[in-house]
Amino acid sequence: MHDPELDRPLEAALDSALARLTTMRAPETLLPRVMAATHGLAARPWYARTWDTWPIAYQRMSVAVCLLALAAMTLTMPLGIGTWLEAIVARTNGRFDTWLQALHDVGRIARSAEAVTNTAGSLWQGLSVPLLLYASVVGALLCLVMGLFAVALNRLTPGKAFSR
Repeated sequence: MHDPELDRPLEAALDSALARLTTMRAPETLLPRVMAATHGLAARPWYARTWDTWPIAYQRMSVAVCLLALAAMTLTMPLGIGTWLEAIVARTNGRFDTWLQALHDVGRIARSAEAVTNTAGSLWQGLSVPLLLYASVVGALLCLVMGLFAVALNRLTPGKAFSR
């Protein structure tokens, strides 16, 4: 069991030690250094600050770019893309043809990039994995040969290279 009476001398010693401490003044150079650091942060360019301090036009533009990237990613999904894109074109009566064409081009480029990355991934799986397996086996055999060489050298060396 814990006895609170035993803590009282410790508390009294701590209180007296804390009461004897003197207050320290900050160095005279501290305030100018803090102010310089604060002004340095405020003087950074807009793109180096947090997003909510960007100019409104840039915030809107970044949201638009993110939405376009999201739209391009959804266009790479093979879920009846042509049907809903055609429905959008039919409802706009040709007012947004250039935008839709650009969106269609972005989707086509994204699908091409997806095909290239799939091909590269297939080549990586098909070529590098067997090569890495063979390299691992060769490395293990080399380690075994070097170990046997070290044991043979230890037996032939009069001063014994390894200590027993």
